[in-house]
Formats: sequence, C-alpha cells, structure tokens
Amino acid sequence: MTVSAAPNFNLSTGNGVTTVFSFGFGILDASHLKVYLAGVLQSAGYTVAGVGATSGGTVAFTVAPANGVAVLLKRSVPRTRTTDFITDGDFTADDIDNDQDLQTMLIQDASANADRAIKVPESGELLDLPVAATRANKALLFDATGAPTVGSGIIFSGAGTIAVTNVAALKALLVANLSDGQIVSTLGYNTAAIGGGARYRWDAALAAAPDDVYYFQLNAGGVGRFVLLHSGTITLKQGGCKGDDATDDAARYAAVLAAAPAYSVIDATDGTYRLTAGARIANVGVKMRGGKFRLDNDGQQFLFVVVPSDYCTFEKCRFTGSGVTGTAPTPKYQGGIHGGNSDHPAPLNVTPANGVTVKDCIFENLTVGIWSGGAAAQAVPVGWSVVDNQFTNIVGFAGQSEGYGTLFTPCSRSVIRGNKYKTIRRHAIYLASESSFNGVDGNVIDGVDNIAIQSNTGVAQNYADQNSYTNNIIRGFTRSIAYGYRSSVGIGLYGKHSNSLVQNNSIFGALDTGIDCAGELAGSNYAEYMDVLGNKIIMDATATDGAIRADGLFSGKISGNKAVLQSNIYGVIVTSTNSVSTKLLDVSGNTFDTTAPAAIAFRLALVASRTIHIYRNKLNGFAAGYSNRLTDTSTAGIRKTDLNDDAGFYGADADVTHNAQGTIAQTDCPKIRHAAVLTAARLVTLANTNVPHGAEVTIMRTGAGAFSLNVSDGGTIKGLATGQWGRFVWNGGGWELGGFGSL
Repeated sequence: MTVSAAPNFNLSTGNGVTTVFSFGFGILDASHLKVYLAGVLQSAGYTVAGVGATSGGTVAFTVAPANGVAVLLKRSVPRTRTTDFITDGDFTADDIDNDQDLQTMLIQDASANADRAIKVPESGELLDLPVAATRANKALLFDATGAPTVGSGIIFSGAGTIAVTNVAALKALLVANLSDGQIVSTLGYNTAAIGGGARYRWDAALAAAPDDVYYFQLNAGGVGRFVLLHSGTITLKQGGCKGDDATDDAARYAAVLAAAPAYSVIDATDGTYRLTAGARIANVGVKMRGGKFRLDNDGQQFLFVVVPSDYCTFEKCRFTGSGVTGTAPTPKYQGGIHGGNSDHPAPLNVTPANGVTVKDCIFENLTVGIWSGGAAAQAVPVGWSVVDNQFTNIVGFAGQSEGYGTLFTPCSRSVIRGNKYKTIRRHAIYLASESSFNGVDGNVIDGVDNIAIQSNTGVAQNYADQNSYTNNIIRGFTRSIAYGYRSSVGIGLYGKHSNSLVQNNSIFGALDTGIDCAGELAGSNYAEYMDVLGNKIIMDATATDGAIRADGLFSGKISGNKAVLQSNIYGVIVTSTNSVSTKLLDVSGNTFDTTAPAAIAFRLALVASRTIHIYRNKLNGFAAGYSNRLTDTSTAGIRKTDLNDDAGFYGADADVTHNAQGTIAQTDCPKIRHAAVLTAARLVTLANTNVPHGAEVTIMRTGAGAFSLNVSDGGTIKGLATGQWGRFVWNGGGWELGGFGSL
C-alpha cells in the first residue's frame, strides 16, 4: 500500500445513535489503531475494518457513543522492526512495501507529536530547563535573555478569572509601577488613563491585602485587576476576617460583601465574627451561609449585620446582639438583616431589596431580627421568604418602636412561615404600611409582651390587601412593659384592611384580646371583607377585653371559632362609631365556653349602620338569661340573632308580621308560640327581604279557636290549627314548608 500525507487521527462526536465511525489513514494492523472515548483509551467494545487499505477504514462500536462524547481514532505504530531479510531467503515486493510503509508511518506519528510541542525558532539555540529540585512548586518563566527559569509569577491570557495562590511578587511589581486607576495589561504596564467602557482599573487599596486570597481577573481585552472573589465560594477568613470573636472584623467583612460577585457564596461557617459596623452585599443573588455574627457597638442607633441586594439568601447564620435597648427618646435599631431604607443612615440607605430568602437562621438578643426596609418614597419590596428561623429575646423599651422579630414596613407577596419566636418584647411579626398578599403561616410564638402578630396601615396609605394569618400558635403573654395602649393581643389588624383571612390559629392566655380588628380611622371605616374562621382562643383568667373584637369591621365572617373565657369578658365584640354600611358581618357557628358565669358571649354597640347576623352559636357555662348571651347598646344598624328564642310568644288575636330584618325583638325570633284564642282567621306574614340563605322559622299554634292561623309570604304556605306546628325554610327566593306535625 501507499501512505498518504493525511493526518494520523480522526476526531468525531457521538450522538447516542451512530455506532460506525470512519478514519482516513491507512493502518497495517488493527492493533495500530488507538480508540479513545472522552479521552479514555478503550480496549474492547468495538471492531476495526479496513486494515491494509490506503484510504482508511471504520470502527464499529457495540454501543453507540453517548451524545456529545468525543470519539478519537488515532494511529500509533509500534516503535519496533519485526521484518528480517534472510540471505538466500524469500525477498518479495510486499515485504519491502510493508516495511517502508511502517517506517513512513512512524515518521508521520513522530512529526504530528512534535507539531504540538513548545519549540524555539529554527534560528534559536536549544535551552535546558532547570533541574527538578529547582523547578519544584514553581512556575515556568523566562529571564531577560529568554532562557527558561522558575519563579512565583504567572502568565495570563484571554478573558476570565485565574486563581493565584502566591501573588506577592507579581503584586509588588504592580504596586511599584502603577498608580490608582491605571490599567493592568497581560503584556506589560499601560500607564494611559482608563478611557471608558467596562474595563478593570488597578485598585491601589488592595496593595495591603493578604497575598493568598486574591484573584487576577481579565476582560476580553487583556485588562485586569486583583479582586477579592470569584463566582464560586470563599470563606470570610480567606477574605482576611479573623473570626475569633475578639478582633473587630467589620472592615474586612465589609470588603468581602462589597466585592462578592453576583450569585457567589460567602461561607462563614468557620468562625464567630465580631462587628462594630454592618455592611452591604453589593451584588445580586449572593448566598451567605453559616457563621455567627456578633454586633458589638451599643452606642449605634442603626446597626445591622447585613444589608442584602436582590435575591440574596441567608442560611444557617446566627445573628447576635447585646440585648441593649437604649433610653428614651432614642430607640436602638440593632438587628440581623435590613432590606434598605433611604431614610436610614449608611449602609442602610439603599433601595429595598426584593426576593430575599432567610432560612434556618438564629436571631438573638437584638431589638429587630429581620427588617424588610422600605420608605414612603420607595417601591414596596416583594418576594421575601422568612422560613424556619428562630428568634429569641427580641428586646423592647417602654414607648419605643423596637422589639420586632420580623418587621415588614412594608413588604408584599412574601411569606413568614414555620418560624419560632421566644420572648418577644413587642411584636413577633409586624406588617405595616400597605403590606399585601403576604402569608403568615405556621409560626410558633412563645412569650410576647405586646401584640404577637400585628398589621397596621394608616388612613393616607393604600389598603393592606389579601394577607392571610393561618395556623399560628401564640402563647405566653406577659404584659410587663407599658406601651401607652392596649397590650397583650394575639393577632391585631389595625387601620385599612381588606380581604384578610385569620384562620386556624391557636391563641392561649391573651391578657386583653385574642384577635383584634380596629378599622376605624379619621371618621371612616376601613376594615372590610375579613374572615375570622376556625381559631381556638383560650383567654387568661386576668383577661380584660374579649376573645374577638371587631371595631369598625363592616363586612366579613366570624365563624367556626372556639373560645374559652375565664374572666368576665366577651366572646365577640362588634362596635362601630363611623360611616354607613349595609354590608353583612356574619357571626355564626362559633362555640364559646366560660368558667366565669358573668361573662357575656356577644356585645354589640353600633351607632352607625351595619347588618349583623348572629346565628347558630353554641354557648356553654354562661348564666341563664338573655343578657349573658348578648348585650346590645346599639342605636343604629340591623341586627339579627337567634339568641332571643325564649321571647317568641304571641298573645294577640290579630294579624302579625314576622320581620326577619328587624331589631332584636319578639318578632325576630326563629321559634314562635302563638297562644291567642282566634275569633277569626289570622295571618302570620314572613318577611322576604334581607333573609339569609337557609334561615328557618318554626311557628307553634298553642291557642284555641276554630279558625286557621295562616302562615304566608304573600300567599298562604300552610294553615295551622290548634296543637299543630310548622317549620318554614328560606330557599333563597322564598319561604317553603320544611316540616309539619302535631304538638
């Protein structure tokens, strides 16, 4: 055969389907072809065809190489000669041909390998490397004559980030030759000033940094600088922090946070970092994990460990303060995480961060654990996730705005879930100033001095809309610090609220109110469409108010709640002094037990129009008599109840209208005993306006007389004779007979 000048290899890429791959060079034996998959030499799993063919051959794999896998077919001829020409022996043309082919192939293979080697020019001299002992742990360099030598420098090329383990010599060169703001080049030192664009400057402030933690970063034009981090993970100690709980790490800690690239990781698990000042994470998506951060500057009014940028994450960190609260009138805001507020001092005076995640962290001995930030002139931050954290000893001071576990001022479309709060001196959770679409779910609050969960929105602000407060456990009220107004409330929703849900919470021992809604502001009502459903409330024996209070709540549902009253307080309080409304507040299906017989299940005090329904509630342990079930001092509104069924006695020989939308009076009773002796057919007319679906009225004819007592809603439904009863049900469009019989 002949040997062409074709390359001695063929490189292809697998697709997961193709099994046969070609090579375009000749081989004399199948063993002369080396087969590599993803750089790994194969010894089986294929067959070779085309041995002896000048144009090459094929390799057939038993299993198709996977998609993207490099398939390298390379000729590698043995560096031996097996042909032996014997005197007077056979001397054929094929023997000579094969022997010459083998030598040609050897030369081609050697030349191909040499082409990939580092070479000096043809006119250059041959240079030897230093001996092994000199080369050990060194980089290959070239001296002023071009001779090979070794040292601690490094050669850079292209764009990217190159880690440098010992940069002292290179950095010393740069410091000696560059001033701040000049360009670092891969080919030397360009002393021209930077001329725009996103190129890198030499930063003289890094000259004193530790030699083993910096990276030299290059852009596509070969311009670079030393920077602190790359886009992977670095520990705070690599950034120069001591983490010994004694050294003030504030300056170096701030440098790490400022230089961390987007979506990098700052690992602090290996230390306790004492900080006299906080710092801001400059870039988005940075994750900080582990470590203990201890604030140590009691004289600072605003002091937070960290101010995040958008989409930052904090996981398994511990934030600790001294527990100092300061003195009036200057509160101390010292805490763990602050989202940013333009009205606060640096580093807090930034646009509030969005999408911050705080998970499995501990906050202790602080005045504020987590604060979303936000100012009146700034956009409302969104997307915070505060999940599975612990807040312990969040301190407060009389008359001061401090003592917050999780504080949103405001924050929307966020979750506060599964956290544990222990010994909170004002509010475990506070949603303020238009916070909307938030979920407060499954938190455990054990020990609170004021209002465990509060939301408060002022009259000049937008509504706090569609917040839910569900499955929280609240206990251990203390009421030890006077804040100037009602303390010790489980869940308090104040100001402008709409479409709120308070459901399946358990509140034990509230000293004032279990669930408190006060929506009356500046002469108007602002609380509407609130559902208070399925909550369990056990009021302390020293409680002073009620299980559920609805001041100014003019629409919604209070239903399915269970409460135990251990003092002479109320189950539900509904008051209103402002506005006019015909919307419905439905107070139905609740269960109230009391160990204090003088307790009152319901209290109404409306001086403005409302429609209140109180139906199908179970009352246990209350003193006999109507007044211990419901006290009504209202002067306005429409109130409907089934609590006055013992007053349903008609004794007149006359027509009567059962007014289903009337005030609490005899004609509003769901059970009526008609005892008059009729001298003529008489009519009982059932009202057909403002009747709740499923409402029932039972009329019992106990009086004598030969005439019929006709029950009607415009047409007679049923006539009752003496000793008969009828049950009438509202079907949504009219009354119908639901049952009939004899007494």
